[in-house]
Amino acid sequence: MSNRPEISSLQRFTIRFCLLLLLLIAELLGLSVNFDNEVFSSDQSWWTRLAYRLAVFLRIGLAFAAVFLLMLSPRLVGILKEARYRASEHPWRRWLLSHLCVFGVFYLATATVFATATDSGHLSGGLMGLWVCLGIANLLSWLLVIEPFGFWLTLVKRERWPLAFAALAGILAWLVGLLAGELWKPLAEGTFWLSHWFLALVYPEVSFNPTRFILGTSKFSVEIAPQCSGYEGIGLVIVFLTVYLWMFRAEIRFPHAFWLFPIGILAIWLANALRIAALIALGDSFSPEIAVGGFHSQAGWISFIAISLGLIWLSRRLRLFSKRTLISIEQRDGGKTVDLSRHSGMDRRNPDCRDATNSSHPWSLGSGGPCRNDGETLNSTVLTAEALLVPGLVLMATIMLTSALSSGFDWLYPLRVLTMGVALWSYRSVYRHWDWSVSLPSLFVGIAVFVLWMQLEPRAEPGPTAMETALATLSGAEKSIWLAFRVIGSVFLVPVVEEMAFRGYMIRRLAGQEFDGSTPPRFT
Repeated sequence: MSNRPEISSLQRFTIRFCLLLLLLIAELLGLSVNFDNEVFSSDQSWWTRLAYRLAVFLRIGLAFAAVFLLMLSPRLVGILKEARYRASEHPWRRWLLSHLCVFGVFYLATATVFATATDSGHLSGGLMGLWVCLGIANLLSWLLVIEPFGFWLTLVKRERWPLAFAALAGILAWLVGLLAGELWKPLAEGTFWLSHWFLALVYPEVSFNPTRFILGTSKFSVEIAPQCSGYEGIGLVIVFLTVYLWMFRAEIRFPHAFWLFPIGILAIWLANALRIAALIALGDSFSPEIAVGGFHSQAGWISFIAISLGLIWLSRRLRLFSKRTLISIEQRDGGKTVDLSRHSGMDRRNPDCRDATNSSHPWSLGSGGPCRNDGETLNSTVLTAEALLVPGLVLMATIMLTSALSSGFDWLYPLRVLTMGVALWSYRSVYRHWDWSVSLPSLFVGIAVFVLWMQLEPRAEPGPTAMETALATLSGAEKSIWLAFRVIGSVFLVPVVEEMAFRGYMIRRLAGQEFDGSTPPRFT
C-alpha cells in the first residue's frame, strides 16, 4: 500500500497550521501596533484597569501555553495524528472566512473602544464586555479553522487536569513575578554580601556601597541591578523543576523529590553570586568589555543550564529521588562493577544483559562498556538520534561559552569548528551508512534560499564594519587563519549540523514518523 495520501495530508495539515499561526501572529501585531492601552490609564473603573494590564494577560497566556505543551509532550504525537485525521474532512475554508469576518468586527470594535477612551476618558461596562466577548469569539473562530468543535471538546475533557495545572502555573508565574518585584531588595542584599565574600577571597581590598549596591575593586565596579539579584534564576529553576517532576512523575519518588526545590534554589542563588564576583574579577584582571558584554549575558544561562542538568542527574542517580532500580553486575574476570542503567535500550531488570527491544537476541557484556553484539552498538535508534543531535548541542554549547568570553567580536570562532569537527568525527560510523548522493532539487533550493537571504540582508552602513575593525588588528597570517575557519564553519559545518538537528530529527519527530534509525530523514 502506498503512503502517498498520508504524507500528502500531513503536508497539507502542517502547512495550513503554520499559515494559520502566522495569521494569528499578524493579527496580534496589527492590534498592538495600531492601538496603545495607555488610553485606559486615566479611567479608574475595574474593567478599564484590566484592559490597561493586557500585557499581563498575554504573559499569563504564554506561560499557560508553554506549560500545557510540555505536559502534553508524551502524548503529543498521538494528538497530532488524531488532529490530522479529523482535519482531513474539516471544512476549514468556511471557518477561515468566518474567522476573518469575526476579526474584522473585532478590529472595528477595538477602534471604537480606544477612540471612546481617548475622547471621553471613560468606557461603559457594556461596551467593554462586548469588546471582550468579540475577542474571545475571534480566538475561538481561529481554533475552529484548525479543527472542528468536537476535537477541541474532546481534548478539553481528556486533558482537563493538565489544562487546569497549566492555567494555575501561568497565574503562579505572574504572582511570583510580582512577589519577586517586592522581595528583590532583601534578596539583593544577600546576593551583594555573598558576592563581596567571594570577591574578598581573591582581592585584599574590595570597594562596596551597600546603599546603592555597588561592588568592585579599585579598577572595576558594577551596580547590582534588581534583575541581577537572583530571583529570575530562582523562578526559572522552580518552573523547570515543576514541569520536569510532573512529566516524569512515574519515575520519581514523592515526597522525597520536593527536596530538589531547595537544592536547586540554593544552587542557582550561589551560582548567581559567584557569577557577579567572577564578572568583577574578569573586568579587573582581564577585560572590562568582555565582563560587561558576553560574560554578563551568557554566564547566567550557562549556570542555569548546568544546574538544571545537575538536578536531572541527581533525580536519576540517587535512590532518594529515583524509583529506578540500578542493577550492578560483578564481572567474574575483572571484578569490575557495571551499571546497566547507563545503556540505552537495555532491560535493566535483566541480568543476562539482553536487548529490551528484542528478547530473542542475547548480548555479551564487554569490558566495562555497553552490551554489544558482533562489535555493533546495542540500540541503533539511540545512536542515530545521537548522531543527529549531539553535533548541534555541541555547537550551541560552544557558542554560549565563546560568547561569554567575547566583547562583541568572536575571536574564538575557530573553537566552534574544532568542537563540531570532533563531534562529527565521533559518529562517522553512523554517517558512513547514509545516502550522500547529490540531489539537484536540493541544490537549486539552496541557491534560491541563498539569493533570497542576501536580498533580505540589510545594507552595510558607510565605513568599516565591526568585523573589519577587529580583523584589522590581526596580522596577515592570523587574519587568514580566522577567515578560513569562518568559511569552513559557516559554509560547510554549521549548515550540515543544523540540518541534521532540525530537519533530520526535530521535524521528523514532530511529524510522528517512526524513528527507527533505518529510514532516511526527509522533509515533511
